[in-house]
Amino acid sequence: MSPDLRLLAYSILLTWIMVMTASTLRTGSWKPAGLRIATSNRDEVPEPSPLTARADRAAKNMIENLFLFAVLVLVAHAAGAGGPRVELGPGCSSGLASRTSWCTWRGFPTCARRSGWSASPASA
Repeated sequence: MSPDLRLLAYSILLTWIMVMTASTLRTGSWKPAGLRIATSNRDEVPEPSPLTARADRAAKNMIENLFLFAVLVLVAHAAGAGGPRVELGPGCSSGLASRTSWCTWRGFPTCARRSGWSASPASA
């Protein structure tokens, strides 16, 4: 399986996990009363707690973005534009995150952190 299709499969799996987590938190299906709510028509679902509401918003956001991501990945795969360039994206963002956390830890001001981003190894 190519890297781009593998990332799409992982994204689909993550979306399913997020939707199931939000549903489980909302209905409380680990309890007998919650299991009755989860298997009913959900007319009387309790009000969501802040954690439950956040999980629900995150799951809905992931569903919205999964469609766009899937279209882009499938078009790129059909055009043969995948390969090593696809895996460059996660490497660049993790390098950016490590530089940001290092600059924050060292106490550099924001402008110094921004100028440090332009000197990334990925742009060389």
